[in-house]
Amino acid sequence: MKNIIKNGCLLVICGLMMLNGARAQHDSINYTDAKGLKQGKWVTTNKIHHKKYKEICYYKDNLRDSIRYYYYPNGNLVCRNYFKKGLRDGVCHQFMEDGTIDGIYIYKDDNLIWFMWFKEKGCPYFEQSAGDNRGILYENGKWCDTLHPPDTIAPNFTDAKGLKQGKWVEKDTVDGKIFKEIGYYKDGLEDSIENYYYPNGELNERTYFKKGVEDGVCHIFRKDGTISILLIYKDDNLIWEMKFNNEGCPLEEQSNGIGRVILYENGKWKK
Repeated sequence: MKNIIKNGCLLVICGLMMLNGARAQHDSINYTDAKGLKQGKWVTTNKIHHKKYKEICYYKDNLRDSIRYYYYPNGNLVCRNYFKKGLRDGVCHQFMEDGTIDGIYIYKDDNLIWFMWFKEKGCPYFEQSAGDNRGILYENGKWCDTLHPPDTIAPNFTDAKGLKQGKWVEKDTVDGKIFKEIGYYKDGLEDSIENYYYPNGELNERTYFKKGVEDGVCHIFRKDGTISILLIYKDDNLIWEMKFNNEGCPLEEQSNGIGRVILYENGKWKK
C-alpha cells in the first residue's frame, strides 16, 4: 500500500513538473508550439548596413497580434504599431532617429485610412485621408488651402420628398455672433464634408460624414486658424485623437480602448 501511495505521489509530482515546465516554456521569449507556430513574445534582431536593429513583437498562432516595437541601434523607436490577427489595425507611429515623431498612420483591417507627416519639433506639414487625392499642407500649424479649389455648387436644395440634397449653407447665432455651417447631404443625411466657421471667417471645425454618421477625420481649429484637435472616427466610433499646442505641434494623443495618454514635448514622447 505504501508503495502504491508513493508511486502515485511520484506520478503526480512528475505530472506537475511537466505542466510547470510547459507553462514556463510557453511564457518564455521566442516560443514555438508543437505545431511550429509562434506564440507570445518574440525578440529578434537584424543588421542593416552593419547596424543592429531590434524587434519586439507578440504572436498568436503564428500571426502578429497586439503591439510591435522596432528599435534603432541607439535604442530609440523606429516605429510602434498594432496588429490584429496578422493585419495592421490601429495606430502606427514612426520616429526619426533622435526620437522626434516622423509620421502617424491609422489602419483598419490592414487598410490605411489616414496619415500625417511631421517636420522639426514634431509639427505637422502634410496629412491625407484614404480616397482623398489632394491632401492637406500645413504651415506654422495652419492649413495651406491652395490644394482645395473654391466650391461653386448651388446650395439648399430639397427634393420632392422633402429631403435635403447636395450642398446646404446655414447659419447659427451664438451669443449674438453668427457662425456659418456648410454641409453636404444625400437623401436627408449628412454625407461627405461639413464645415463650421467662426464669425471672423476662420474655419472652426471640419468633419466627414457617411450616411449621417461621423466617419473619417474631424479637425477643430482655434480662432487664429491653428489646429487644436484631430479626431478619427469609423462608423460613428471615435478611434483616435490628438491635441495640439498653440503652435500647432502635438501635445497629447490617445487611442480608443487604450487608456494610456501619450504626452509630447518638442515633438518627442515624454517618458
